[in-house]
Amino acid sequence: MVIRDYFFVGHQLDIIMDKNTMSNHHFLQKENTVLGAVSSFLLSRTVFIHCTIFAILAWFCLPNLGHDMLENYAWGQTFEWGSFKHPPLFSWITRWWFMLWPTTTIAYYALSYLNNALALLGILCLSRQLLPNKEQSNLAQTQLFLFLVLLFCLFAYPYNLYAVKFNADTILFSLWPWTAVAFLASLDTTASFKKWLWTLLFSVLAAASILGKYFSVVLLFTLFIISIVEQRYRAWYKTPFPYACLALFLLLLTPHIAWEVRMDFPFRTYTSRYLSTIPENNFTLWECLSNIINFSLSGIYYFVLSWTTWLILRQRTPKSSAAPCIEKSNKRVLNYLCFLPISLIIVSAVVFNIHLMERWATSVWFALPILMANLLSKHVDLVKVPLTVLLKRLTYFWAFTVTFLLVFTLFVATYQAQKENRLDYAEANKEMAVAIAQQFEKKFPGKKFNWLSGFSWPDHPAALAFYLPNHPRAVPFFPDQMPALVNPHATWNQEYGAIICGKNIKDDVRLITDCINRTHAWLASKHLPINEEMIAYHAQGWRYFKTAEKQVVVFWITPSVA
Repeated sequence: MVIRDYFFVGHQLDIIMDKNTMSNHHFLQKENTVLGAVSSFLLSRTVFIHCTIFAILAWFCLPNLGHDMLENYAWGQTFEWGSFKHPPLFSWITRWWFMLWPTTTIAYYALSYLNNALALLGILCLSRQLLPNKEQSNLAQTQLFLFLVLLFCLFAYPYNLYAVKFNADTILFSLWPWTAVAFLASLDTTASFKKWLWTLLFSVLAAASILGKYFSVVLLFTLFIISIVEQRYRAWYKTPFPYACLALFLLLLTPHIAWEVRMDFPFRTYTSRYLSTIPENNFTLWECLSNIINFSLSGIYYFVLSWTTWLILRQRTPKSSAAPCIEKSNKRVLNYLCFLPISLIIVSAVVFNIHLMERWATSVWFALPILMANLLSKHVDLVKVPLTVLLKRLTYFWAFTVTFLLVFTLFVATYQAQKENRLDYAEANKEMAVAIAQQFEKKFPGKKFNWLSGFSWPDHPAALAFYLPNHPRAVPFFPDQMPALVNPHATWNQEYGAIICGKNIKDDVRLITDCINRTHAWLASKHLPINEEMIAYHAQGWRYFKTAEKQVVVFWITPSVA
């Protein structure tokens, strides 16, 4: 029913657009409101269907949450202004989300794709912000342009499969487009009251971006360059708006900055691992160069389906000599938004010897779908692009993705899941939590399991914190040492807890031995008894046919103070 109505809306929009190309001004005035309403409905429904499909697919194909997502939950157990890796915004959001919803995988994937939906809507709003105020006769072209932008987004890897993760990278999917929208609106709006509103909103979103990931300084520097390079925007600095914006921005960041100063900037240890100069990396010149080339080409391989669609539409759609939809100065702004962030990152990587990670590029290309649609509008007549055909292509994409992932999951369940530690599919975090909880109840009946830690962070401690019914506090490594002291659990020695030694799919079996030896030494240094136990478990449920047994070593910690 939903898909049938979906195509009906697209067909009606095609009819209205055909009439718009040949009817008089009276008809255009009469149909204009209908066109706008139908188009908005189509865009919003497309976003909803896309995100719903991929959220359900994630629940079916990925029974175990990503380690980053579990870490978010662990950090969100207490309200802090930072962590030993990232700023705190996404852990706050995770905490608030699970105050409303149960701690289940489907609820977490719903959060991931809600974030993705906000990202898609933000890119559409940014597109509309860059488009000029068209005459009514051009509204059909504008609506087709917006749908093409959305189509290129939906075909892109960051906005379908990769969006399943909710972490420090993907939170930027929604923050960056909306920050750019607020920035441009604060510059372009002339009405004083609205200008103040947009300026204040930009301050809030800019601060939120930094609190999402420090990487967002790339976006803010890009926007600053745009405001300087574009002559029409320079007058902004002769008004009180930018200075009020800066003041609010710094005010919002002050608690986090104060926290970092007090904790002596604990994120430095984490970020230093990405420096090419550290002995562990020891990259050759060619490896550094290929790393930069690979990162710069991410706008191609992340959007390979989008570019393929772009080429097909250019070849099969009637040509046009008209100007692109986004013209003149706004076209320059679009180019800046598209290419300045990636350029700044590459320059920074060269200057500061940073080893670039591919996942960092997933949020950088938020303006690329807009650029693709604008380039297409320069070569073809957008009004001649049949919307129903685009809807069919999108539906084929959804159908192919669903079919492929279901078949792949069946293959994993029947073959790969039988091999120990081959895939995340059979990692069985929930089963591990159940087995440990049952054993705790046997050993300490009536007692409360309050905290846990582990050498393999966040794999086991954070997973247990998420899946155990009472959600014990998860801390990294040992509870009285860094980095646990960044967000300490001060009463650990007065409560029942556990230290978990295990390995995930990427770890060598020696990790367990190393963890056991370190835990023995730590317990001896604290004069605590060694209460060690091996617990076996395996993945269970309708998703699995036969799975290998897994093991973790648990050190039970009992209160040392009555």
